[in-house]
Amino acid sequence: MKRIVIGFVIALLSQAFASPARADGASAPLQPFEQVLERAEKGDVEAEIDIGIRYQTGEGVARDVLKAIGWYRGPAEKGNAKAQFLLGTIYFNGAEGVRQNYAEALRWYRRVIAGCGLLRVPEMGRHKISSAPSTCAHSASGVTIGKR
Repeated sequence: MKRIVIGFVIALLSQAFASPARADGASAPLQPFEQVLERAEKGDVEAEIDIGIRYQTGEGVARDVLKAIGWYRGPAEKGNAKAQFLLGTIYFNGAEGVRQNYAEALRWYRRVIAGCGLLRVPEMGRHKISSAPSTCAHSASGVTIGKR
């Protein structure tokens, strides 16, 4: 039963985080890489994730999945669900220089699920996942969970 719940939650989260596409919907012009990098180096979590996305997709920089992992890891370790999900997805799919590793992917997906309180199965029917990543049960996560 737990595996079914985890699979279901991962499917729902994939809708929230779909792919490492622009967090702003790609309609706004991108900030110059150097400006975002400066913010990221100062610890701005959203900027760190943005840099990771740019490296993962090759948007404005040479594509380098290993660098993307490095930029995602900091926010992910601090509990950011979006970074955790993106790391899980890299390990789930595999990428250049990164072997497909289901155990590592599951470890990151479980952190997203646990951080959002989604393993409380009896309460699952009372919660929904918003399609707009924001915050979870705590501010560092990246998924909105709320009673609807």
